Amino acid sequence: MSQGQVQFQQRLPQGTSSEMQNFTLDQIFSELKSNDEICRIKSSESLKSHFILISRDVASSEQLAVYTSYINKKIHDLISSNKVNEQLGGISAIDALVDILYSSMDDSPLQQFSSSSSPSATSSPVEEAWI
Repeated sequence: MSQGQVQFQQRLPQGTSSEMQNFTLDQIFSELKSNDEICRIKSSESLKSHFILISRDVASSEQLAVYTSYINKKIHDLISSNKVNEQLGGISAIDALVDILYSSMDDSPLQQFSSSSSPSATSSPVEEAWI
């Protein structure tokens, strides 16, 4: 188990099963490595849904930052792979997660943040973690 995974487990919100979270993420990232394009696309959508659910459950921006950092490392590993299907899985994951930012731009203070240098007091932990 990596140090990032240990930190992620230690900082999960109360009542969240770390074993289930790790299983879900491990399964999603395993499927992102698939040779099947449809499987990669479905996995990236699962990652997006999983991230949204977790971001609603976290108690602090710090917890979300640890979770986001863990996901970023896993995506970096995919993108840095020598295997084309893993690189495509990483790109698909990025594409799905970018959708979260764009969907929140229309109805959140993220637009205000994009013109300033620090997070606004009204921005959500999801916005702060990805910016």
